[in-house]
Amino acid sequence: MKNIAIDKLRIGLVIFVILGIIIGAYFLYANTEETTLGNRAKITIGISVSNPYVTPLLIAESKGFFKEEGLDVEIKDLGSGVIALTEMLDEGSPEIVAPANLPVVYKSFSSKDYAIFSGFGKNSNFNKIIVREDRGINNLVDLKGKKVGSVKGTTGHYFLGKFLNAYNLKISDVEFVNIKATDFTKSLVDGQVDALSAWEPYIEDTKKVMGEDVRVFPSKNFLNENFYFISRKDFIKNNPDTLIKFLKAVERGNQFIKEHPLESIDIVSKRLDINKLSLISEWGDYKFDLFLDQTILTSLEEQSNWAIENRLVNATKLPDYRDYIYTEILNKVKPESVTYNRG
Repeated sequence: MKNIAIDKLRIGLVIFVILGIIIGAYFLYANTEETTLGNRAKITIGISVSNPYVTPLLIAESKGFFKEEGLDVEIKDLGSGVIALTEMLDEGSPEIVAPANLPVVYKSFSSKDYAIFSGFGKNSNFNKIIVREDRGINNLVDLKGKKVGSVKGTTGHYFLGKFLNAYNLKISDVEFVNIKATDFTKSLVDGQVDALSAWEPYIEDTKKVMGEDVRVFPSKNFLNENFYFISRKDFIKNNPDTLIKFLKAVERGNQFIKEHPLESIDIVSKRLDINKLSLISEWGDYKFDLFLDQTILTSLEEQSNWAIENRLVNATKLPDYRDYIYTEILNKVKPESVTYNRG
């Protein structure tokens, strides 16, 4: 009986020790996790959550890459690149925005307080021309004299001019109709316009409604749209380590996209509520990679000239866009991707 009592005591001690280890490990993990959370830099990224161009950010968020790099990131939908950039400059938040070319151009005529610290994507088929089949537009030269809608001053407006020039036409050869992007589908259905210069998701939305009654002309190589990461210059100067962590997380997202395209498509289609087949059809148009190259300077200058010529800005002289490109952050993350030469 005495031996049985001793054995029970030993078993009890073992159980007590094991429980102590488990409880200690739990509180150590909890404290470590709390410390990690407390030390994470908090940043907000302002984007337009309606288009797959934001894929690297969504992947980095979904797979936990931002957290693993020591960041607490909020992805905030602000509707457009112009709105996001305006809020960043006026209110100091979001700390990072991710617009395409034209928002950068428009703001450059009134502010020198921001800079591109990395490009993260390109698309040579971003804008397209979608036409009604019953308006006799069998090829693009048939656009002459037709009503073509887009949003004045946007990439769709700029692209239309480039597209027409390739067919020896000018904007003045069509009747340009200024339409809100949210009214694109309705304007084509109701016959207010014969064609649209549009982008996703509005093209897919229109195709869903009109089906075989529309035809889409792709924009392959007429316009290469760049997408950038931008912050205020003072934020870049004061928070280089945070931006380095941010780009490392995005780069991990880019690698994941290349290695796991089907899972990436699944994540993005759910996050953006986009039909998976539609997303697959345009997936190959996007090239996701960190970069700072000479196309940034040339595209900003070209679109800036266009804005001046079309009196979309009150200016006659181009800003010096060399002052809007900051190479130091990307140089520390992926130096081989920095081919921009300030000159």
